[in-house]
Amino acid sequence: DGMPRRRGALEAFYGGPVWKANREAANATMIDSDNVLLLRPVAAEWAFAASTQSRPPVGAPPARARLIVANLYSLSTPVDDSFRRLFRDAIAPALAEAGAPPLAALESESGENDFPRLPVRTGEHLFVWFASVATAEELPDLEARVMRSRRWVQAVASELERRLLRAPEHLRLAPTARSLLR
Repeated sequence: DGMPRRRGALEAFYGGPVWKANREAANATMIDSDNVLLLRPVAAEWAFAASTQSRPPVGAPPARARLIVANLYSLSTPVDDSFRRLFRDAIAPALAEAGAPPLAALESESGENDFPRLPVRTGEHLFVWFASVATAEELPDLEARVMRSRRWVQAVASELERRLLRAPEHLRLAPTARSLLR
């Protein structure tokens, strides 16, 4: 819950017995732990929703999970109210109309990294939104529906072109067996 509580939570976790007992095994599962960003919800309504479901027990067979797609927009300036409105009024509705309403929208946290044991990238302005699709095979059709939507063509494409430093990054994330984003 914000930067002030982040440090205490990280100190408790990384100083605690569970991490100490399992750090080697956990670290062995991480492909890339150096490409880290500090992010915060764009607004309360765009934070990841608290799940009402419980996690499967440890060792339970994995249920079929949906694919989570993270979309990273590198911007030339910090995220401002006009970009937040663009997301709320044009990008999010275009995604919902295409069949992939956003799960969350986050922006760069400008506060100092107060837990340097976890290095993070700094000096960048990112806007990141997450959506869910059933399979990777659905992505091309979904992207095509979004790009040809009237809302995207009229309100989004030129504004993104003006603000983006580079092409958006699209990351495909496979939820773990115990993830609440299944």
